[in-house]
Amino acid sequence: MMELNSSISEFLHLLSQKPAYVVLGAAFGVPLFMFVYAMIIARIYKGAVFASVLNTIIFTTLGIVWIIGFILTIVLLFTGISGLKLFLIWLSLLVFITIFIIVNFTSVNKFLDEMIASSNKKREI
Repeated sequence: MMELNSSISEFLHLLSQKPAYVVLGAAFGVPLFMFVYAMIIARIYKGAVFASVLNTIIFTTLGIVWIIGFILTIVLLFTGISGLKLFLIWLSLLVFITIFIIVNFTSVNKFLDEMIASSNKKREI
């Protein structure tokens, strides 16, 4: 049998001991990743054909996961759910929202375009 890498097992042990770290990761880790992604990774492939599609998927997914995941992890933390379960719930939220955004990309993109257009109209008035 293969053993888990010691850093992974230490990480899982830390999450089981201190579930508040999951909440901190949901609150500050997601926006930090969004910032790093926007400043470094998105600029690398800025001119690529798939860049706007990939950026829409990533930023929409992370925006939704940031809001819902933070609220969900706080509520579950106060109900006594263990840190590993919190992490798995947050991770499954991330996966399923990503799948939802990819499957419904045209509708999500249309919705975002309409929101941006209405926001621009309100600014002009």
